[in-house]
Amino acid sequence: NSLIKQPKFCSFNILNDQDESILRNFEKPCVIKPVFGIASHGVLMIENNDFNFTKIKDEVLSVVNENNRKAFKRFCGNMIVEEYIEGKMMSVDGFVQDGVVHIVGMLEFIMGEKPHFTQVSSYIPARTSGMEFESVSKYICDSINVLGFKNCPFHAEIRLTDNGPYLVEIAGRMAGGTIHKSYDKVYSIDMIDMMFKCMLGINLEYDIKQKGINYHCFYYPEINESKVINSITYPDVSNISEIYLYNKKAIPGYKLVTYPDMPNSVLEYACFAENIEKLYEIKKIVEGNIKITYV
Repeated sequence: NSLIKQPKFCSFNILNDQDESILRNFEKPCVIKPVFGIASHGVLMIENNDFNFTKIKDEVLSVVNENNRKAFKRFCGNMIVEEYIEGKMMSVDGFVQDGVVHIVGMLEFIMGEKPHFTQVSSYIPARTSGMEFESVSKYICDSINVLGFKNCPFHAEIRLTDNGPYLVEIAGRMAGGTIHKSYDKVYSIDMIDMMFKCMLGINLEYDIKQKGINYHCFYYPEINESKVINSITYPDVSNISEIYLYNKKAIPGYKLVTYPDMPNSVLEYACFAENIEKLYEIKKIVEGNIKITYV
């Protein structure tokens, strides 16, 4: 629809060598990603036509495979290539009931460096101005009306640019992972309960009042090649009540890998703070005090 700004895109199959021409003829820079995927696995930016199709295929398959995630056994090579759009990466979540759009909140993704765009961390709510919030809200409502969603949850991902929002993807489903739990922390809203009410035709009654801000992070050490950890120490956060998830993932002997393989993190943590200043203070304490030496 001409009213909805979105990147140009088309489909191809990474396992079909004849589809190389589709990729070569597409405007650059562009981004490829699996039709079936999660957490940016297999996402890759292509800046120009100086690429090797076989190498790209091998790189995608080294990441999107059953060894990394069991669900990837269903991946059959179907990919999307789309125009690359600069801007803040965000998701918008909510419900559509009898065609009326109910936006619960917006999440901001912090992505790793191109060309891979690994999802590193996220903020709920997204760090946006009031004007940006209104712009995105109207854009999502217009998009849903064009698509004809009637009674379902929705999860939309957009790029927020200087020229406004661009739709990257949207689906009539809840957000993945633990995002719905984070919304509950921020707004005291049970997204699962709302989903059932939405689908059963029970009137959605809710009160959006922000209680704080949620931050979720996977910490990836900066390495240029695979390394084995000799020693690793983590800061003691037992006295930081705002941290509710602190999953230490690495010990001496742990092998860290990087691209073209899917990088592995050494820490997953999440915290919920009353304000952004407190959250930044906690972030500095945690991420600034992870000490690693390598074999």
